[in-house]
Formats: sequence, structure tokens, C-alpha cells
Amino acid sequence: MGHPLINKLELHYFFIDESHTMDAFIRNKCEHEILLIIKEVSDVLDIKISVEAEPYEEGSLKNKYFLKIKNHWLTPMVLSVITPLLVHYLTEDAEQKELSKQLTELQIHEARLNIKVLEQQLNESNRNQNTINADSVVAALDRNLKITRHKSNFYKTLESYPKITKLEISRINSENQPIGKPLAILREDFGNYIIESDKLPPIVDAEADIEIVSPVLKRGIFKWKGIYKGETIDFFMNHEEFKEDVFRKGISFKNGSRISCVLETRRKLSEFGEIQVTSFAVTEVHIAYDGVTTIETSKGRENRNKKEAEKRQLALFSAH
Repeated sequence: MGHPLINKLELHYFFIDESHTMDAFIRNKCEHEILLIIKEVSDVLDIKISVEAEPYEEGSLKNKYFLKIKNHWLTPMVLSVITPLLVHYLTEDAEQKELSKQLTELQIHEARLNIKVLEQQLNESNRNQNTINADSVVAALDRNLKITRHKSNFYKTLESYPKITKLEISRINSENQPIGKPLAILREDFGNYIIESDKLPPIVDAEADIEIVSPVLKRGIFKWKGIYKGETIDFFMNHEEFKEDVFRKGISFKNGSRISCVLETRRKLSEFGEIQVTSFAVTEVHIAYDGVTTIETSKGRENRNKKEAEKRQLALFSAH
């Protein structure tokens, strides 16, 4: 008979007193975030994982989650990813994680391919065969914004509950024996996992083309309306010189008027780890065109001169 299968995740909450009770709302919120992290791991790695909760144990308070996968020999590998992922420090903010997205996708794609091979091959006789680099997968998943947000929500909930002094996370086998030493997180370290800002870097389109639907012709903080890439958007006009020209009637608009400009799409990370667009803003207008007349702004001339200078410099280097 083989060794017991590693198939459970245990969360052990330690309290400031000798009690074995926990606020139900806090516990349910924590459990909700843990399950969402497991679900995201399941979705990203393309493995169907179902989770069953075992009866609560005392000893402060212990939650056990039994992970069920079609090929149950994959369960230890999945737990070897989820367990360290829950205690991996927040070493990058949401902005940096979003910028490293391409590398993450390559790592995840490789992990998926390896998992598909293992799914076909693993059985009782070769259960220890594992071509997955768990550290690499953990590093890639740690850049996943949904996991980052749910982990932040989890530790923020724990931090708000003064009774908890420590959390331990363990892998458990089918005979309820812990595998290795538990991973411990002290209360003073909870803040290392909490996102301080939900802002993401804006997407900048330096050559945006916007058809003007509704310009703002009076002073004040009002949004313009236009059509950008086939979609109607409301946007702030932050190019002050251009706005002054509009107010002074130096630039007029009619049906079909367009601007060539620099457009910022501002975004944030929602409470559920989704990327949300918060606003659009035009920071520079280079050209305004009303169907007949083309007007180049000072920023437009500056931008054009800069591009021409760069081309000349490139041609000079190429000649040598």
C-alpha cells in the first residue's frame, strides 16, 4: 500500500486568549477569500478543483479544506503551489504586477502544458514524478491581480480582528498528518500582504484619434464626449492651451470634427481583482480637424519636430 496522499489545506488561527471561538462574519469573510484564491488557481492552471470543508477543530481554531481533483495524484502538486502562494510576501505593487503580465503569461502557459502531461501520466506507481517547478508557478501566480486582491482582502480582514495573533498554513495528508513544518505568519506581518493603493498605470495612446461628439464650450470641470476606436467615451480635456483656443473661438467644431491627441485611460483594481477603467483624459492635442481645416497646435508642432529630429538622427547613425 502506498503512502497517504497529500490532499488537504489547513489554516490554523491562533488567538490572544484561550478561547476556541471566532467572529462568524470574520471567519466567513476569510474563508470566502481563500476559496476565491483556490478558484483563481484552478482557472489559471486549467485544473478543475472542488473543495470540501471538514468539521472545525479546536486548538485555537483550525479550518481544513479537502481538495478534490479528477486525477487525485495531481493534488499534492496543486497544494505545493497554493500553500506558499498564501504566504508569499507582497514584493510588488499592483502597478508592477500589471507591467510584468507578459512574463507571467508565458510561465503559466508552460505550467499548463506540463500539468496536462502529468494529468495523463500520474498514477500510484509514478506519483512522485513531477515536472512542475512549483516556485516558478508560485512566482507567476503571485503576479495575478485577482489573487493579489483576494490575498490582500484576506489579510486585511485578519488585521481588523484584534483577537488573532498568528496564522499557520499547512499541507495535510489523507490521514490528517501535517507535511513538513507549517508556514507561520505573525500578526505584525499581516500588513505585508495588504495592497496600499488600487491604482494601476494608465494606458497611454500617443496617437489617439477621437471624433468629437460634444465639446465643452464653457469654463469648468466638464467632460467632453467623443468616439474612440468605435466606442463612445466621456473624457477630461487637460490640454489647457487647447481649451483656451476653444473658449476664444480660435477652434470650432462641427459634425465630423476630430482631434489627434495623447489619450490616457486611467484604471484601478476592483475589490474582486478586476481591472476597471475609471476615466479618460486627453493630455495633449496635436491636431484638430473639422473636415475642411486642419489646425496644428504648439504641442503638435513640438511633437512633429521631435519625431523628425529622431528620424534624422537615426538616418545619421545608419549612414555610419
